[in-house]
Amino acid sequence: MRERNRAGQLARRLTGPYAAVFAGGCAGTALRAWIGELLPGGAQAWACAIPWATLAVNLAGAFLLGLLAGLLARRFRRADPRVRLLLGTGFLGSFTTYGTFAAEVEAATTAQAAAYAAGSIACGLLCAWGGLSLGTRAGRGNARQRSAGRRDQLADESEPEASA
Repeated sequence: MRERNRAGQLARRLTGPYAAVFAGGCAGTALRAWIGELLPGGAQAWACAIPWATLAVNLAGAFLLGLLAGLLARRFRRADPRVRLLLGTGFLGSFTTYGTFAAEVEAATTAQAAAYAAGSIACGLLCAWGGLSLGTRAGRGNARQRSAGRRDQLADESEPEASA
C-alpha cells in the first residue's frame, strides 16, 4: 500500500505545477540563449549598438504574454491551470530577462540608459497591450461565430417546412 501511495505522490509531482513551470522554464531559457547567439546583446553590446537580443526577447515576451492572457481569458477559460504555468510563468518568464536588461542599463551611459529603459518599458507595454487585444479579439470572434451558428440553427428549426 505504501508503494502505491509513493508512486501516486511521484506522479502528482511530475505532472503538477512545479513540473509545468520547470519544463516551460527550460524551454524559454534555451530559446533566449539561442536568440542571444543570433543577435548582439549583453552589457558589451553598447560598444557597437543597442543590445538587440534583450530588447527583442523582452518585447516578444511582452506581446506573447498579453496574447496568452487574452486567449486564456476569452477562448480557453477552462484550460488546465498548468497551461498558464507552463507557458506564462515558465516559458515566457524565463524567455524574457529583467536581469540582463538591468545589467545593460547599468553598463550604458546616462543618456543611453535613460533612452533604452524608457523605450523598452514603453514599447513593452504597447506590445503587451497589442497581444492582449489580439488575444481577446480572437477569443471573442469564435464566440460570435458560435452565437451566429446557434441563431442560424434556431432560425432553421423554427421555419415551417415548405410542402410540395
